[in-house]
Amino acid sequence: MQLLKREPPGSFISLVGEIIRDEELLTMFRKQVMQPLITRMEEEYKKSIDSGEIKSFDTALIVRTIASLMFGTAIIRALEGEESPLNKMPPKEIASQMLQLLLDGISTHKQKGELHDTE
Repeated sequence: MQLLKREPPGSFISLVGEIIRDEELLTMFRKQVMQPLITRMEEEYKKSIDSGEIKSFDTALIVRTIASLMFGTAIIRALEGEESPLNKMPPKEIASQMLQLLLDGISTHKQKGELHDTE
């Protein structure tokens, strides 16, 4: 949820850019931030799968999909700047709707999960 808080536009992108450019900083970020976060998330989603709360998917895929959604949303918001519609929403509301999107999807009809041609 920290990624969804309102920071000055571009600060998140600048931080990510610095981390990616500096090999030592990137290694430290991976070890101290990403790996512990991913490990905790994988453990939590495994528990949810084991309890039947969510469907059985590869936990590595689930965690990275959710992380991508969070990071991607923060990047889009930063790129849009002050005009971003996300700036008009409280961070808790963004997180709540993102969770609903993940858990319920956006389709109004049931599908089996296979890809469909759109042509």
